[in-house]
Amino acid sequence: MSTVMSLEEMQPVKVRSLLKKLNSRTDGLTDQEIQSSREKHGFNEITEHHKNPFLKFLSYFWGPIPVMIEVAAILSILVHHYTDFGIIMTLLLMNTLVGFWHDNKADNAIEMLKKRLAPKARVKRNNKWQILEARELVPGDVIRLRLGDIIPADIKLISGDYLECDESMLTGESLPVEKHILDTAYSGSVITRGEMDAVVTETGLDTYFGKTAKLVDQGKSKSHFEQAVIRIGNYLIILAVVLVALIFMVALFRHDNLMETLRFAMVLTVASIPVALPAILTVTMAIGAMNLARKKVIVSRLAAIEELAGMDILCSDKTGTLTQNKLTVGETVAAKNYSDEEVLLYAALASRAEDNDPIDTTILSKTDKNEHFHEQFEQYKTSEFKPFDPVVKRTEVTIKNRTTNQTYIVSKGAPQVIFKLINNRSETEEFAEKVNDYAQMGYRMIAVALQEKDKWQLVGLIPLFDPPREDSRDTIRNATEMGILVKMVTGDNQAIARQISERLGLGDFIVSGDQLDKVTNHKLDELVEKSDGFSQVFPEHKFSIVKVLQRLGHFVGMTGDGVNDAPALKNADCGIAVDGATDAAKSAASIVLTSPGLSVIVDAIKESRKIFQRMNSYSIYRIAETIRVLFFITVSILVFNFYPITALMIVLLALLNDAPIMAIATDNVHYSQMPEKWNMRKVLGLGTVLGIVGVVSSFMIFYIGREILNLHMDVLQSFIFLKLAVAGHLTIFLARTRKPFWSIKPSGGLLWSAILTKVVATLFAVYGWFISPIGWRMAGYIWAYSIGAFLITDVIKVYYYKWFLPEETDNINS
Repeated sequence: MSTVMSLEEMQPVKVRSLLKKLNSRTDGLTDQEIQSSREKHGFNEITEHHKNPFLKFLSYFWGPIPVMIEVAAILSILVHHYTDFGIIMTLLLMNTLVGFWHDNKADNAIEMLKKRLAPKARVKRNNKWQILEARELVPGDVIRLRLGDIIPADIKLISGDYLECDESMLTGESLPVEKHILDTAYSGSVITRGEMDAVVTETGLDTYFGKTAKLVDQGKSKSHFEQAVIRIGNYLIILAVVLVALIFMVALFRHDNLMETLRFAMVLTVASIPVALPAILTVTMAIGAMNLARKKVIVSRLAAIEELAGMDILCSDKTGTLTQNKLTVGETVAAKNYSDEEVLLYAALASRAEDNDPIDTTILSKTDKNEHFHEQFEQYKTSEFKPFDPVVKRTEVTIKNRTTNQTYIVSKGAPQVIFKLINNRSETEEFAEKVNDYAQMGYRMIAVALQEKDKWQLVGLIPLFDPPREDSRDTIRNATEMGILVKMVTGDNQAIARQISERLGLGDFIVSGDQLDKVTNHKLDELVEKSDGFSQVFPEHKFSIVKVLQRLGHFVGMTGDGVNDAPALKNADCGIAVDGATDAAKSAASIVLTSPGLSVIVDAIKESRKIFQRMNSYSIYRIAETIRVLFFITVSILVFNFYPITALMIVLLALLNDAPIMAIATDNVHYSQMPEKWNMRKVLGLGTVLGIVGVVSSFMIFYIGREILNLHMDVLQSFIFLKLAVAGHLTIFLARTRKPFWSIKPSGGLLWSAILTKVVATLFAVYGWFISPIGWRMAGYIWAYSIGAFLITDVIKVYYYKWFLPEETDNINS
C-alpha cells in the first residue's frame, strides 16, 4: 500500500527545520499562531504606541510655541493679571483642540490614502491562500512571490525553482541577484523574474530595510514645497525677532516694567512667527489629496501635489495611457488560394483562450462574434497544441478535418519566422513588403501558415493595432493649452510610434533609444528637448530622459507601470504610476492612477493647481498680516511710546484668525492656465506691499482715535483691536485673487467663517468682554473705515499685479 506524503515531508530536511524553528508550516499559520507571533514580536505594542491619541494630544501642550504662551500666562500671574491668565489658558486649550482636530483630520486623510496604496501579499493561512496588506504579515507566514512584487518582509525561500531580485534599493547593486531555496531575500527588493514560496522571518522595523530606513530618510533632499515654506518662514521669523528684540531693548532703556515687557514680547513673538504655516499648508494639501482620490488619483506623497501643479513636461507611456491597450484586428491579407475568412479561421485554430495570450484573445474575440465561424470550428479536432514561445516566436497546432479525416498543422506567429517555413520565396518576398508597408502605418503583423503533406503554405497576414483612446487627442490638446508639453514614450518601433504620435497630434519627430545612445551630452540635451516622443526605449533611456529634461530646468512628469519603470518614476519630479501598475511602480511613484487614460492626469493637474492657489493665497495673507500687526505695534511703541493693543488682544487676534484661515483649504479658486511654481518675488513682494498698506491704514485709524476722537488709552486700544481684527479678515479676500476681489466667489465656509469671527471680535469690543467697551457707534466707524481701506487696497493689489506681475493675471482660467 502506498503512503501519501505530506507537503512538509516532501520539503528538504533543512526547509522542514527552518519551518519548525519559526513555528510555521507550508499550509499556513492558524489564527491562534498568528496572534502568538504578534505578541512574541511586539506587533501590538508598536501599533498602539503610534496611534495613542492621548499622547498625541499632550504633544500640543509641549511644543516651543505653546510653552511660550504658557510662560506668558505664568508672567500674567506674577504681575497679578489673573483674568488674563485665565483667558490665555482657556484660549490655549481651545487652540490645542482645534489644532489637534485639524492635524488628526489631515493624518486620517493621509492614512486613508496610504491604505489605498498599501502593498498586498499573497499569504497562506489556515490552508487557504489570501490577499492581505503587507503590514499584516507576521513571522512564520508563508507567502508567494511573483514577477513585479515588492518583497513585503525579510524572508527565507522554501519552494520553487528560483527568483531574481533587484536589490539596488538596498545594496546599490544594479544587477539582479539570483535566489534559490533557503536563500534570504530582503524587504523592499523587487522580483524581476521567477516565482517561489517563502516563509517570513522578520517584519516592520526588524527587517534589513526597516533598520536602514532612518538613514535613508536623512539623505532625502527637501521638496520645492519644503524649500518655499522655509524661505517664507525665515523671512517672517527674522522680521519678528529683530522687531521684538528692538521693542524689548527700548523698553529696558525706558525702564518699563520688566515682567510686563517680557510678557508682551513673548505674546507678540508667538503671534508673529508663522508656526502654523507648515501645518495649514499640509492640511490644505491633505484635503486636496482627498479630492484627488475621488477623481481616481491617489497621492502617496503630499508634496507631489505642488510638483504636479508645476509640471511642464509629461512623458507619457503609449500603451494603455495614450492607447486602449486593446489589440484590434484589421483587414486580413489573404494569400493565393485562400480567403480572408480562412485566414481568421486558421489563426483562431492556432490560438488557445486559456493561455490568456493577448494576440490569441484578440483573434478569438474577433471570431467569437460570428456564428459561421463556430460551425467551421466544429469541423476540426485539435491536438498537440504548442503555445507561443518567445524563442520560437510562433504557435503550432495539429488539426483534423472531421469530414475528410485529413490532418494538417497550422502555425501563426512573427512574419519573419513563418516566412522561413514557406518554400515559395517569391510569395514570401511579396508579403514581406506588405509587412513593411503595414508597419509604416503602425500595424503589427501576424502571419498564418498551413502544412499539408509536409509542405508549408502561406495562408495570409493579420494586421493588429492598438488604437488610440477616444479621449487622448482632446486630452493632449487640453494639456497643451495648460502649458504642458506631452512627449510619448514607448518600447514599440519607430514606425508605430510615429504613426500613433501623428494621429494624436503630437508631431512626427520621434527619437529612438539607439539614437539617444549614440549622441554626445550637448546634442543629447537638444535632441531630448526638441523631440515629440521616444521609441524603442529601455528603462535606462527613461531615466536618462528625465535627468536631461530636469537639467534643462523642466518640471518633469513620467508615467510608468512596470518594474523597470521604477528608477525613472522615482527620479522624476512627479512619477505617475498608471492604472494596473505593479507594486514596484506604485512604490516608486508619487502619484498613482486608478483609472486608465491620460484624461485623469489632466484632471489631477487642474485640481493640483487649485490646491497650489490656496496655498499661495494663505502664504501671501500670512506675510501681509504679520507685517501689518508687527510693524504697526513696533513703530507705535518706538515713536509714540504707546502699546496700541494689549498682550491679551494679540492672543485674541491670533485665535480669531484660525477659523477663516483653516477654511482656505476648501476655498473656491480657478486653476492657472500655466504651470505653477513658487514665485518668491510675488509671494514676499505682494505680501509685503499689502502689509505696509495695512500699517499705513492702522496709523490713520490710530490718529483718528487719538487726535480727533480723543479716546482714552484703554478705549483706544479696543478701538484699534477691532480695526486690526476686521481688516485682518478682509485681507484674506485680497490675497485670494489676482484680479478684483469679486472676480472669484469665495466658498461658503471661508465667507461665513470670516463674517462670524468678525462679528465675535465686534461683540468683544462693543460690550467690553475682557477689554474696554467702545459701543456700537465706534464699532460702526471701524467697520466703515475698514471696508473703505479694503477697497482701496484691492485697487493697489490689482495695479501691483498689472505693473509688476502681468503674466500672473493672464494665466488664470476664468
